[in-house]
Amino acid sequence: MESIVIIGGGLSGALVAIQLLKAGRSLRIVVVEPRPQLGPGLAYSTSCAGHLMNVPSGKLSLADGDPKHFVKWFRAHYNARAADYSFAPRRAYGRYVAELLEAAWGQAGMGVSFEHVRSEAIALHQQGSRFCLRLRDGSTLEADAAVLALGNPPSSEEAIPAIEGSAFPSSSCYFRSPWEPGAVSALDPEGPVLLVGSGLTAVDTAIALRVQGHRGVIHTVSRRGLLPRSHALSPPPDRGGWKLEASTSLRELCAKVRKQIRLAEARGEDWRSVIDGLRADTPRLWRGLPCPERRCFLRHLRPYWDVHRHRMAPAVGSFIERWRREGRLKAHAGRIRKVLATANGVQVEITLRGRSEELVLAVRRVINCTGPDFDLRKLRHPFWRDLFARGTVDSGPMGLGLKATAEGELITACGEVATNLFTLGPARVGSDWETIAIPEIRAQAAALASRLLATAGMARERSGVAAPNAHPHAEPPADLVGAARHEGRRQYL
Repeated sequence: MESIVIIGGGLSGALVAIQLLKAGRSLRIVVVEPRPQLGPGLAYSTSCAGHLMNVPSGKLSLADGDPKHFVKWFRAHYNARAADYSFAPRRAYGRYVAELLEAAWGQAGMGVSFEHVRSEAIALHQQGSRFCLRLRDGSTLEADAAVLALGNPPSSEEAIPAIEGSAFPSSSCYFRSPWEPGAVSALDPEGPVLLVGSGLTAVDTAIALRVQGHRGVIHTVSRRGLLPRSHALSPPPDRGGWKLEASTSLRELCAKVRKQIRLAEARGEDWRSVIDGLRADTPRLWRGLPCPERRCFLRHLRPYWDVHRHRMAPAVGSFIERWRREGRLKAHAGRIRKVLATANGVQVEITLRGRSEELVLAVRRVINCTGPDFDLRKLRHPFWRDLFARGTVDSGPMGLGLKATAEGELITACGEVATNLFTLGPARVGSDWETIAIPEIRAQAAALASRLLATAGMARERSGVAAPNAHPHAEPPADLVGAARHEGRRQYL
């Protein structure tokens, strides 16, 4: 029986597992994920009802051949009046992913083994044609193929200078992530807060603060001071994608996009239809740009692209706009120069963009909301350090993500294509750019599963080694035991 280990049990890992389970062939699938439930991951595990999907429900189906699947599921479980242009709570989508995985396992064929190992990967190395994965508890797993499905990396810790002074415990006023326990709780309701970053992570954090009863001023600071745009209040006309000729000039591409926006406005539409129509073509255009042009994009245009491409649900946008009008949310363009601990919190000195004076803010809490840092070499987690130290992986183009082929095969530091080692989703951002959203990850997962099924078996036949014993801490995926307990033909361990 060939074996595949998927490292990461969020959306990316769950989608690969779903596709493999549908294959209906003898296979051992192991998902390594410390959370108790597979599917939601960090993105869709939020308990805040105000956190909404950033994509209309009609575009979120994960069922093959049924583009309305999520809308129908959402109507049945949450909102009977939901439509294609409804924006579902993120926690509802997490439940949807988990239920699809449960259904795929319940329908899996005879001889399929599916295990959830609740642990963290610490090191990965190749032994002959197989992989050996070491876990935090010191145990190991062996597999014929491995998939890195670790989702978005954390924010860069370099976004905020070290806190100076000792008048106030820095652990109480600075959080490296809004998802850390206590980041938005146990706070003076009237106390001002500074969010470093002004993208969707900052928007989520502002929403969570308000849901917690926070009434004070929320400040954001970023290089450009830009907040994400909102989706239109009503669905725009669906004109499908539009082709843009590849170019080695970023300036030329921008001119063509602006021309399309003018044409859309002449039809009574706006820029949203142009940006959305460009989505499927973005990876091809990105690959066609030489490195200096890509660097220019990252340096000068990325903030503008991000706020137009990654938009807020209309309801969320309305809240943010109202808070700005009322002075309860203030966006600043600049860089943090100094952070000083005080008796009542922290004092933050900000050098404002294009101005000589500095802004000094006295806040009770600083939260790093800069979003994922795709320079994975900076990560301190031992798993990433091991991968780079061994040369198992290499940084992707522009230092973003991992170097991989168009099919998701990882490329080593020596420039060789790693045998049966794959990745998908955010790790491919350097190569594809448009690779962090659900439609792209779903397509990558389907293609990757087909590739795994075609290659893992060959390695297994060559080795002639029997399937390894189950990991001692493996367990049936959460909520799946009752669904198939009566069917002894399926292996859990």
